Parts: sequence; C-alpha cells; structure tokens
Amino acid sequence: MKLSTINEGLGITANIGVVVSIIFLAIELNQANLIAIGDAERELGYRNIEITNTIINNPHLASVVLKLRERNPDFTEEENLLAYVWTVQLINLWNASDLAYKNNQITEDVYEGMMANIRGNLITNPGLAPYLYNGAQGETQPRLVRRIQQEVIALGLLEQ
Repeated sequence: MKLSTINEGLGITANIGVVVSIIFLAIELNQANLIAIGDAERELGYRNIEITNTIINNPHLASVVLKLRERNPDFTEEENLLAYVWTVQLINLWNASDLAYKNNQITEDVYEGMMANIRGNLITNPGLAPYLYNGAQGETQPRLVRRIQQEVIALGLLEQ
C-alpha cells in the first residue's frame, strides 16, 4: 500500500513538472516572438533611415526628390532614372512592411504608420504619383498595389 501511494505521489509530481515546463515554454516562446517583432520593426526603421540618408548623401538625388514636389516635374533621362530608382526603394520598404505585417512580424500600429508613409510621400511629392502608380503594378503584393493606387487616385494625382 505504501508503495502505491509513493507511486501516485511521484506520478502527480511528474505531471506537475510537465505542466510547469509547458507553461515555462509558452512564456519563452512569447518572449521570443516579442523580441522578433521588435527586431523586425527596428529593421524597417533602419531601412527608412537608409532611404533618407541616400538622399542626404547624394545631392543629385536630393535635387530629383525636390523636383518631385512638383506635380509634373521636367526630368532629364538621368533624373527620370533616379526618380524611378528612388520610387523602387520606397515600394520595397512598403512591401517589406506589408509582408512583415502579414507574417505577424510587426504590430498593426507600425504597419499603419508605414502605410501612412505612402500618403505622406504622395502629398509632399506629387510627382511620385505616376512612378508609384505604374511601378507598383510590378509588385507581387496585390494588397500593397491596391493601397498605393488608391492613394494616388484619392489624392487626385493621376492624369486621366
């Protein structure tokens, strides 16, 4: 009888140990997810800073970006290429944000902030509209394409 009581006690203790281990594992997984989200959000912030630094460190690109503040900028072929390349950088940043959000790697607040960046760029730089509208069509993320195109149309920046 004593042996069965001891066995029951050991079984209960083992079960409690398993439950505690599972709880500990769940807490560790949650912390790892929070760290991964923070890392992804920081990476997007660094990419945004990198785009800004590209403009700061390249006076020729800065002059192109300034011309994009006009609705229909008059560009040389080289300036047109720079405007296109800059637009691709922006689309890549927004695409990375969209993918990270779809994969639960960033919070909704960060995602919405990055998506608001589309509208902010279009308001500040209406000359971007045709580049964004047409450039986004090559993207593989239909939701992002729709968002960019809707912003261009909503702001009345598309020449019909």
